[in-house]
Amino acid sequence: MGWHPEDAKDFHEAERIKLLEQLQNPKVVALGEIGLDYHWDTSPQKVQRQVFEEQLQIAIEQNLPISIHNRDATEDTYAILKNAGVDKIKGVMHSFNGDVEWMESSWISGLTFHLVEWQVSKKLK
Repeated sequence: MGWHPEDAKDFHEAERIKLLEQLQNPKVVALGEIGLDYHWDTSPQKVQRQVFEEQLQIAIEQNLPISIHNRDATEDTYAILKNAGVDKIKGVMHSFNGDVEWMESSWISGLTFHLVEWQVSKKLK
């Protein structure tokens, strides 16, 4: 349950209200897939950042773990997470296509990283 970055341009107040209502369902256990995708760039980057920040705040307020989509936006993703207060965030860094060195130097203790197989295999060749 969450608003994917590729569709961020369509996230308005009505969608925010609907998301908040859906998060009240006891079957919902996380907020995601949320984050940034600068690879496809189907929504303006500024809008993606705003929607990501807003959903992070919702996750913190509702004490929900998150599933983060991060494609070609590692630095901005990290900056937004730091600004939101990474000590308040738990979840999975899904679709992480940064490198291992960055991951180790910028470790966020509450997150588990999922390395994208096709991206890692290209770097190992």
